[in-house]
Parts: sequence; C-alpha cells; structure tokens
Amino acid sequence: MLWIIFLLLALAWSAVGQGTNNLTLVLSELPQLTKFTSYLMLFPDLLAELENGNYTMLAPDNKAIDTYLNYVQSNQTNDPKAILAVLSYHVIPGVYTNVQLESEVQFLPTLLTDPAYANVTGGQRVGVYPTDAGVTFEAAYKHMSNITVPNTIYLGPSETGIIHIIDRVLEPPLSETATISVVGLDGVVAVQVSLPINPEVVGVDGTVSDWTFFAPNSSRRTTDPSLSDNSSTQAEFDAEEYHFVHGRVIYSPDFRDGMRIKTVEGKDLTLTIAPNGTTYVNDAKVLYTDYLISTGVVHVIEWALNPNDTEARPDLSNSSTSTNSTTAPSSSSSSLSTGAKAGIGVGVALGALLAIGLLFFFLRRRKRTKRSTETGDARTTQNKQLALVEMPQPEKPKSHEMYSPGSGQEWEMDTNESHIGRVYEMQ
Repeated sequence: MLWIIFLLLALAWSAVGQGTNNLTLVLSELPQLTKFTSYLMLFPDLLAELENGNYTMLAPDNKAIDTYLNYVQSNQTNDPKAILAVLSYHVIPGVYTNVQLESEVQFLPTLLTDPAYANVTGGQRVGVYPTDAGVTFEAAYKHMSNITVPNTIYLGPSETGIIHIIDRVLEPPLSETATISVVGLDGVVAVQVSLPINPEVVGVDGTVSDWTFFAPNSSRRTTDPSLSDNSSTQAEFDAEEYHFVHGRVIYSPDFRDGMRIKTVEGKDLTLTIAPNGTTYVNDAKVLYTDYLISTGVVHVIEWALNPNDTEARPDLSNSSTSTNSTTAPSSSSSSLSTGAKAGIGVGVALGALLAIGLLFFFLRRRKRTKRSTETGDARTTQNKQLALVEMPQPEKPKSHEMYSPGSGQEWEMDTNESHIGRVYEMQ
C-alpha cells in the first residue's frame, strides 16, 4: 500500500514540472470524454469540488453516454437535478488506483446524497468486483461497467485526483419495487403482492434511509402455520417485518458466520456460512445478493422466514459438495460486457497457445527419445567393432541438465504522455 502512495506522489511531482494539470485541462486532452466533460461543465459547483482533488472519477466514454441517452427517458436527460444525480454517482471520495479497486469486493460511497435519488447514509454505494479482466462496477439492476483506460492523474491545489474511463454509464439505483420488477425477480414480486401493505416497512420504497431486505423467493404458506391463508393481518405484518432490517445497510462482504441481525419485527435473524461458502438466513439459502436500491440493499433468499421459529438452521450434512452456482438475474443478464468478452477471448487464446506448446514439447521429446535410442544402438555396434581391434572404450558421455530460468514478476507502467495529462496503466 505504501508504494502506491509513493507512486501517486511521484506522478504528481512530475506533473508539476509540466504546468498546472488541473482537472479541466486534463479532461480537455481526453477526446473519448468530450460528452462527459460537456455535462460536467454544466455544474460549476461540482466541478469546483472535483478540482480540489482527492476524488476518484468513473467517467463514461462517449459511446457509453450515447448508449445511455438512447434508452433513458427524455425527462431524465432534460432535468438538471437528474443529470447532477447521475454525475454525482460517478464520483467516489478518495483516490483509488485500479490496483486498489481490484483487491476485493467492496461497496464504495459516492457523492450521490440527494434524498430525491438516494437515501443511504454516507452516499449511495457502487459495487466494485475484481474480475479476471480487471474490475467491474455494479449499479442499478446489476448493470455492469468496466474500466477501459485506468489511472489518469490530475492535480488539485494540494491533493491529486484520479480518473478511470469506463464503458457504461452507472445508473443510480431506484426503488425496491422497481428494481425487483425490472430484473425479473418474479418469485419476490409474487410474495409481495400477496401481502397487505405494511406501514412499518413501506419506507423501504420511499424516502426513509438505510434498509436491508431479505426478500423471499417463495412464501411457504402451505407448510408454515404462521403464513396460512387464515392468518390475521397482524400475523402477516409480523412475518413481513421479520425480513426487514432498518437503520443498517448490510452488503454481502459484511456477512459473517453466526452473525445475528435485529429485524423490524423485533426478533433476530441468524446468518450461517457453510463450509462451501453458501450463506443461509436462518434456514433459507441466500440465492442472490446485493441488489442496490435507493434506500439500501436487497438480498434474495430461498423462502419466507418464520418469526415463530427463529432457531431454524440449515442442514449442512452435504454442504461440502453442494454449492450455490445460480447466477443473479439482471435486466441485461443475457449479454456479456466488453470486458467480459475480452477476458474470455484472452483465456481462449492462452489456452490454445498452451495446448500448442504442450504438443510441441511432447513431439520434440519423442523425437529426442527416438534419436537417443538410435544413437545408443549405433554406439553399441561401434563399441563392439572397436573391441575386436582392441581399441580403448570411448569416455562415457557427460550428462546435461536443462536450466529453467525463474519467472519473477515485475510491475510494468505504460505512459502515454501529453503536455496536459498523463495516462498510467498498471499491469
């Protein structure tokens, strides 16, 4: 971690000698960000704040913005508050290089704090996921965006800032009901519409901040007495409230085995993490995690929980061999991102090269073995002939060891330099 700080300081110092590389000048030297820059210039207060440095900007390229404008509703593109909300969602306080972003799954706060669009203490989060191709960001509906150009440094008065160019606009998360409908969580929708509106939890879909919702994918009404068709409204309210946590947004990296969580109903939920990594809430398996919503986060569980059986636990007798391999639904789950396709292409290419290399190795080894056998036979015949004329035996050939050089790794830094800004790629 210390070397990253030294690197940023070194980059900042080298930039000082080239002039004032402030944010405006650096953006002017990035032709793929002309549309993002034009929107940013509409909000001088936000621009002035970013000019101070100590921010990480996730800047969609021109193609990403065109794609976004083609399907987003026109009232959002013409509403200054909506545009500002989207821009704010692309700014993370603090400086994060691509290496730091690739270190672990994390949910980082952004500058989006307007209660009309987000009600999460500290700012709406963006999901950060390390991948084989680098790093993927997740926003509303589990839409994914990837870094295409990392680590463009700019200078503030006393602190640096950093820009990562990305290939998709990050949409701010919307309400819980809109999210589960758009991504196709039909089981969750069916359970919710079967229940009466509960005033104690209706805030999850509005302007009340900080919710975690463990959303059941089925009701289990036929087997759970507390959820029978003859249940009273209060019993249904209690059962519903047992799935909500208020005042605490719990993302999946925060899950811990044995963790107890107080619900709106008043009783605790208990998390169990099996040896194979599968997570359970009481006895219900977690199917999908981390659907970001405007007021917090939704995790989908296998079935409805029974508030009258808080000690229910999963049967882990087969957990060492059974794994949860389901893919979380998203509104675009059928298509691969550019970064994912690139990762697959690289993997296929490397696999092909490896196969060719192994084939070449075995063929060459086989040829050497055959040649060695033929040479040995020839030498045996020659030795017999030499022995007949009483010639001295030839010296035993010396053995040869094959030297395999080490494969030490080192950091490589590619620099595309201009008189205004620099792009640094860490591989």
